[in-house]
Amino acid sequence: MTTELCTATNGHLSTRPPTPDCLHSSVNACLAPVCSLHLSAVTTVEGIGSVARKLHPVQERIARAHGSQCGFCTPGMVMSMYALLRTHPLSRHEPPRGRLP
Repeated sequence: MTTELCTATNGHLSTRPPTPDCLHSSVNACLAPVCSLHLSAVTTVEGIGSVARKLHPVQERIARAHGSQCGFCTPGMVMSMYALLRTHPLSRHEPPRGRLP
């Protein structure tokens, strides 16, 4: 996962083609050279859900808990959590302690 402070252009990166051992991570688009994304799938916060379609559970929980910071920070936090959950699926009873950067 990224360790940069700015998350305004954070996205989710998956290796392609998607396989059971597919790697998932968050990526800072400002710092990732385009050539490094070859054979990868990049998903932005708009790609995981929207109010016009259906919100992703991470987006929904942040909205319901009034957890937004600003229009720049929140999408990055959503994408970091999305990448975390794709990499380490949780059961309903397992907290994600120690896994966020």
